[in-house]
Amino acid sequence: VLHVTPASSALDTPLSITISGAVPGLVVTLNAKAIDAYGNEWLSTSMYMANSNGEVDAARSASVGGSYTGLDLMGPADFMMPSGGADSEQTDFRWWPPCRAEPASCSWSEPLSFTFTAKSGEAHRSVTVERGPAAPVTMETVGFRLAAGIPQAAPAAGFQGAWFVPGLATAL
Repeated sequence: VLHVTPASSALDTPLSITISGAVPGLVVTLNAKAIDAYGNEWLSTSMYMANSNGEVDAARSASVGGSYTGLDLMGPADFMMPSGGADSEQTDFRWWPPCRAEPASCSWSEPLSFTFTAKSGEAHRSVTVERGPAAPVTMETVGFRLAAGIPQAAPAAGFQGAWFVPGLATAL
């Protein structure tokens, strides 16, 4: 039996991933799959040895193979790679939907689905959880330029900050 909790959470909330009912000493494979906000598929595989009670707790059991090895509380989610592999053009999981216009205003309130599937021998079970923002988020891109030119006016009130992309943006 696969349990993943909470069923719905903020993206930075740790998940509890446990498996029970496996044959003691056998390998249990845990696959994770998600589609990011740009529509790209991300996957990971973790392999665990079921303990003497036929249980696996991803927070206390080290992965013995797959996308990573060792102990990592969020390894099944943190070590996801684009389904195209390391050669994929997509290098970052996109939580935020595309926002291309300048200036732009983008909102994000919808969670993304993560499906976990545990397999041991012929037995398998899948669970889907939702992860997203703790509260609706809005982003405005103002007050920066991608190249030399006239800067845009900064907002009169609200949160302000700078994001630097080496070689692409300059802060004002």
